[in-house]
Amino acid sequence: MPKISRSRKSQDTSVRNRKFAVPQKQVLEQIVVDQDQITTVPANDKPLVSDKKLKQKLRHKAWLEKLDNAYTTRKKQQKRQQRKATNADLQTDMTEFEDILNSIHTKMTEQAKPTPSEPATPTNVKQAAIPSDKIKHKKNRKKAQMQEIVRMQKVMQHSAFQQNPLATIRQHVVNTFGSTA
Repeated sequence: MPKISRSRKSQDTSVRNRKFAVPQKQVLEQIVVDQDQITTVPANDKPLVSDKKLKQKLRHKAWLEKLDNAYTTRKKQQKRQQRKATNADLQTDMTEFEDILNSIHTKMTEQAKPTPSEPATPTNVKQAAIPSDKIKHKKNRKKAQMQEIVRMQKVMQHSAFQQNPLATIRQHVVNTFGSTA
């Protein structure tokens, strides 16, 4: 099979289309016509650099600026993503919290109110509360907080607490920590 021959085309057609056929790199001054005045202006904003070391420094400086711009835009993007993630977490946490409170409320309304003849101690007593800063995992901390909410609601519905809250708390402290309190 024979080779396909290419048609010849000039690679730099932009030079032919211009008024003066000089490559853009070689243009030093431009002629500017303002109404009746003709002035000459330097063509490039970049200074003409002849020293090789100075060219390297300028190229390096331009590269660092480009790198810095890319770095700052990436950091901004990461911060935006983090904010979106935390906002999404907050919204889901609040909905979970609302669902749990609604379920607790329905359970509490279904239960019959305790009669005065029942003992003052609740039947479902959980372990003593551990401070939330001591719990390492977020899931366990949230679970402990929910247990505390349930416990507090049970305490507030107890008949002895409703009749005299301060005396009930005082009695609880004496029973828990001894008579020294």
